[in-house]
Amino acid sequence: MENEKFIANGKIVEIIDEYMLIINAGINKGVKKGDIVKIRSKPKIVKDPDTKQIIEEVTMDKKILQVKIAYEKVSICKTDVKQVFLLDAFRTFLDRSIKIEQEAMNIEAGTATKDWPPLDKVQVGDLVEVFREVEEKENEKEKD
Repeated sequence: MENEKFIANGKIVEIIDEYMLIINAGINKGVKKGDIVKIRSKPKIVKDPDTKQIIEEVTMDKKILQVKIAYEKVSICKTDVKQVFLLDAFRTFLDRSIKIEQEAMNIEAGTATKDWPPLDKVQVGDLVEVFREVEEKENEKEKD
């Protein structure tokens, strides 16, 4: 993302509960309170169907968290707290009454890739990347 600066790589070393976990990147790697932590999927190797050469290793975000406490070698990260207002709850109720369908592509049977890494389960050992949001002025300085 344009407004993010890469800080460090790490791994999940402990899961506290459904909302908090600990990563092995802390102050020693430049991590600070408020930094953004992206839990990444395992890499999926994408190959050219004709040459069988590797084109790219693709990863996706499983979940995005925020550093709440940075220690010397680890950081405690937490999912975002969402405020739900009564109007939003009513809007959600109304949205459920509207059916949205996604149009499927017409593909040849058996050609869909079934081995993409699952994105839903967060587990100890998952790779993480830590970023810091930067203001526009900092972005312009780095480009010069």
